[in-house]
Amino acid sequence: MRPVLADVAIVSAGANDAASPTLTQDLQGIRSMIRARQVIWILPKDRRAAAAARLACLQAGDVGVDLLRYASDDGIHPRDYRSVSRQAFRATTCG
Repeated sequence: MRPVLADVAIVSAGANDAASPTLTQDLQGIRSMIRARQVIWILPKDRRAAAAARLACLQAGDVGVDLLRYASDDGIHPRDYRSVSRQAFRATTCG
């Protein structure tokens, strides 16, 4: 994988891999490939996956939005992506 160069990068990963024993390392690997002025993490509703994403977010000094705060019809995806995106660009902590 080549490094990603961007002004802003949004990482939304881990929701389908919550039980993976390598999830934390995988997310840290993804983050290590990103070169951006700002990196925003979308923390999955699954708490195991969110904990791994939050750790990667904190270690890198990034910010994030926790999907647990948003209504969902399927328990995974937010019902209103506009609310999530607005909060993502206002975030000051990792969720």
